[in-house]
Amino acid sequence: MPKNSFTSAKSPTSSSSGARNNSAATPKVARAGASAGSVAPLPATTRWKEIADSVQSDIEEGRLSVGDLLPSETVLTEQWKVSRMTAHRAMQELQRSGLVTRQRGRGTLVAGNNARVTGNVALLFHNPLDQLEIEYMRGINIGLSDDYQLIFCDSHADPDREARYLQRMHKEVDGIICMPSGHPESRPILCKMLDSGYPIVCVDRFPTGMELDAVVSDNFGASVDALRGLVARGHRRIAHFTENDLHVSAVRERYDAFIHVSREAGVVNPERLVRFFPAGAEDSHDAMVQMMHDALFTLRHQSAPPTALFCLNDYCLTFLLEAAERLEIRIPQDMEILTFHDALTLMPSVSSCLHRIVQEPRKMGQLAAERLKRRMSEGALPSEVVRVKPTIYSLQSDFPDSMRQSLLPDVAKIRQSESLAV
Repeated sequence: MPKNSFTSAKSPTSSSSGARNNSAATPKVARAGASAGSVAPLPATTRWKEIADSVQSDIEEGRLSVGDLLPSETVLTEQWKVSRMTAHRAMQELQRSGLVTRQRGRGTLVAGNNARVTGNVALLFHNPLDQLEIEYMRGINIGLSDDYQLIFCDSHADPDREARYLQRMHKEVDGIICMPSGHPESRPILCKMLDSGYPIVCVDRFPTGMELDAVVSDNFGASVDALRGLVARGHRRIAHFTENDLHVSAVRERYDAFIHVSREAGVVNPERLVRFFPAGAEDSHDAMVQMMHDALFTLRHQSAPPTALFCLNDYCLTFLLEAAERLEIRIPQDMEILTFHDALTLMPSVSSCLHRIVQEPRKMGQLAAERLKRRMSEGALPSEVVRVKPTIYSLQSDFPDSMRQSLLPDVAKIRQSESLAV
């Protein structure tokens, strides 16, 4: 396994550490005999830098994209009222910094970020202690060569924090592998970076409606297959516990799969069997358990109660299991549960009682890293979303009846595992 070095980036502030202070960098030179407070024109020796900074700003802010043709030195000479030598110096500096490339017969073009090499790749994830994210990072470590240093940035799924990290990291690293929050607030900066040709690959989820590279689970396809398995076992009324973040692609695709299969099974208004819970409320343990307790109680006291439940992920499941314990609902005897097995090692002792959709995060991380390397080396490429098929483990096919015990005795162990993980 490659042994890339990991570095944690400092928390972003409202102003980027890499921002230039042009006013401080350009001294004011008084003309001989001029009155106090008057400022002389910039000396000719700094005009090339002014031209280079202007072009660099156009590239970084998306007004110029990878492959765009820049004006010739003759045109720059006329536009900026400078000598040909000054225009030539500006183009030389841009080429030296890797922002542009000169091609015989074509001229000077905006280069892909492969030309600007720092040897750093940023990982913009949510939580460094999350089991799923650790597996993604292991795969990324395999996919990248030893030449790259990995800089970890924890966004905590905060869109403001995420935006500040994006603004900062795109000036300090060669590319970014990102688990985006999906919040609309982060879209403008992400769009601007993508439009400029900056190498970004999303993993786990991606912002919908944007042309970008992503490696994700086949959330819709796997959910449809697993839910159809529940229907084949005789379940018609299946409930769905999920988060209220339908702008997150993974959450949306699992929800869409639930609606699709429920209607396929003849359920009218399956939306009435969906219960939404606050995203990112894992720290509010008692409140989450109480909300799920109330939701389960209401569903179980309907005239036609659900006999199975599709849970968004294992984090949601931990609260659900405690709520079921309080209501004396036996799993799987009274209700079967299908869940995306996101927590990996969080609850191995209870997995025998569940239907599980198990993702391949290490493989996904490796594919994301390989895609980023190609994007950094080749520049302009058609965007691509790679969907990795999870494995479905059925309650019936995996374990004998003797192993299917009630989940109730294991809830305390699950809570203990959670506290240790944090």
